[in-house]
Amino acid sequence: RSKTNNEHRVPLSDEALDVIKRAMAINNNQGQYVFQNSNGKPIYNKAVLQAVKDAANDLEMTLHGFRSSFRDWGSEATNTQSEILEMALGHAIKSKVESAYRRGDLLDKRRSLMNQWAKFVKA
Repeated sequence: RSKTNNEHRVPLSDEALDVIKRAMAINNNQGQYVFQNSNGKPIYNKAVLQAVKDAANDLEMTLHGFRSSFRDWGSEATNTQSEILEMALGHAIKSKVESAYRRGDLLDKRRSLMNQWAKFVKA
């Protein structure tokens, strides 16, 4: 669910699925959470932010900035439609008319986009 409590399905890239598989192997498939501390409790947002900062080699970075980078990259480096990029970020449709007619969530197109993004950030 998004912060507005709406359902938001997230298609994971092949690389993200690999990270999850490796995390589960580290945990020996034990526990309720994929990313957990040694006590079996879920890791918190600050731990995720620290991991992003560590991966960025101490560049000043925020999770919002990382999301913003995704949006800029999607607009500038791909031919992805704006609505797919916005949907990938979990943004609400501002137009009530458009919202009333949009029934799907473009999951397959978003999955392809996530695979492109993963390859970009990995490079």
